[in-house]
Amino acid sequence: PTLEVSPASLSGSAEDRNRATTTFDIGHSGSAPLDWAVDTSSADCVAPAAVPWLVLDPLAGSIASGGADATIDVTLDATSLTAGAYNANICVHSNDAAHDPLTLPVSFTVNPPDLIFQNGFDA
Repeated sequence: PTLEVSPASLSGSAEDRNRATTTFDIGHSGSAPLDWAVDTSSADCVAPAAVPWLVLDPLAGSIASGGADATIDVTLDATSLTAGAYNANICVHSNDAAHDPLTLPVSFTVNPPDLIFQNGFDA
């Protein structure tokens, strides 16, 4: 199997205490089934570690030769983060020895809340 991931990186933004969602696709062009699993890392994918603001679904699967790509839902969760820029990696592990693991960089910007309209000032 030959692992392919699209796009090559992800980014998103959300206001303080909100969430943003995006997706990425896992596919392959090989002649054997591709078995894959995803997790996260705040540094590199050699030592994956949980990134609380990064939620992936599904976490694993298999794609038959010639089968449809798998779409992974990514939730960027700012409910417990302060305003600022955050970076992490999604680690895609597979039975493609040449690309295991594959690192997908993620950047997330948490914007401060809009204080002008916070208490209904615009009404």
